[in-house]
Amino acid sequence: MVLEGRVEDSGSKANVYNGPMNTTYQTAVPANRPIVSLSKFCREAGISDVTAWRWRKAGWLSTVNIAGRPYLTGEAVTDFLRRAEAGEFAKEHKVPTRR
Repeated sequence: MVLEGRVEDSGSKANVYNGPMNTTYQTAVPANRPIVSLSKFCREAGISDVTAWRWRKAGWLSTVNIAGRPYLTGEAVTDFLRRAEAGEFAKEHKVPTRR
């Protein structure tokens, strides 16, 4: 059963998350979904395709290629969220100087 983005065990074979990624329950979500397309992840997380491309290029998101399309495993999303919460991707905000 899904309640407000959380997955509860109801004794079924597989629990599937059906809510948006940008909720307060982000860390518990991806492990229960074995695979998700990169485009669906972008929609649910509220990021653009370009942002996902940059994160992949930087090595922050690891994808698998299935039939020519990028997919994310539950472990890859969980790893990304864990690293993001730990501050691994944080940078100091630099205010541009005026001329």
